[in-house]
Amino acid sequence: GATTTTAASFTTTAVVIVTDCKTAQDMAANAAVKEAFRKAFASKFAFLATKDVAVNLTVIGTNCARRLNDETRILSSSPGIQANYKATLPLGTAASSSSITMPSATDFQTALKSALKSTKFSNTTLTVQSLYPISIPPAGPEVAAASPGAAFPLLAALLVALER
Repeated sequence: GATTTTAASFTTTAVVIVTDCKTAQDMAANAAVKEAFRKAFASKFAFLATKDVAVNLTVIGTNCARRLNDETRILSSSPGIQANYKATLPLGTAASSSSITMPSATDFQTALKSALKSTKFSNTTLTVQSLYPISIPPAGPEVAAASPGAAFPLLAALLVALER
């Protein structure tokens, strides 16, 4: 059976496929695009404001990414962006793994395209390939740092860094 954990924050990852590496690189480096990813995500949760959402955009795809730490990336042969999200719940908001419902990839794609309308990427062809189930970090920074079952090592590292 599923366990229910009450959260002060939760994390998830979205994979967004675009037409080519240059587009993925330009989007990942653009502050307005980062803001659009934050707005689109927050818009899918009644209890979140854009200010409650942090996102890290990483270029993915065969021959697109130039960094050496590919083990932290979700493997994808298509060019795109991996969006690692951390949402912090507003004070007084009680939410649990069973009460936080992720939007479908299609719903998130619609929200993302809408949020990107105010950027130079408004006509960019993109597809949300996947939106992963939420992950709720254990309470306390010392537990989070030692969590052996972190699905995404990068997210675990970000959580520890953000809790300091």
